[in-house]
Amino acid sequence: MSDIWVEVETNKGTNNVNSYRGKLSKKNFEAILAQRSGWICLQETYWVAEYHDHGENRMMAQGTLLGRDGIFAHFHGDTYLRAEHIVSISPVDGEEDRRQFLGT
Repeated sequence: MSDIWVEVETNKGTNNVNSYRGKLSKKNFEAILAQRSGWICLQETYWVAEYHDHGENRMMAQGTLLGRDGIFAHFHGDTYLRAEHIVSISPVDGEEDRRQFLGT
């Protein structure tokens, strides 16, 4: 069974949408599209945050890899998200996205 790279946006009722990117099994992806219940397993989780660089006076983006970067360096394993909290899910070119934002 093959995996696909996705961006998953979630909302836990806090008016904040959180975005995560990672690998998801095609079986899990199809199950989400068919019925939004249970949990999904997102592998190799990372996210991209946008911020304003005042020195450059432009918007910038920075990737954070769970288990490698900053305060998230001590995390390991997969990320589990409740399917009912998914706002949107989009396939992405994971190799290119990770190269651009994570340097991997």
